[in-house]
Amino acid sequence: MARRAQAAATEPPSPNRKGEYLTVEKLSEILDVHEDTVRSMIAKGVLPGARIGRRLYVRRVALDARFIAAEQDAGIEKYLP
Repeated sequence: MARRAQAAATEPPSPNRKGEYLTVEKLSEILDVHEDTVRSMIAKGVLPGARIGRRLYVRRVALDARFIAAEQDAGIEKYLP
């Protein structure tokens, strides 16, 4: 239980209702990849990340923007709702 409280204390607050920060662990769940893959994506600049303490965070809007850019590059945006 102490770990859970400590983890909650290290989570940064959302800057506003539009913003949400995702941890490496959460991103690996969303993308269904290993955590090391997420860290590699951040290190290569594929996803912009920020380190706060010992944790890495990526803004949710940055993840969404990356998907939108990939869809535009592939030319599939005309098929999406």
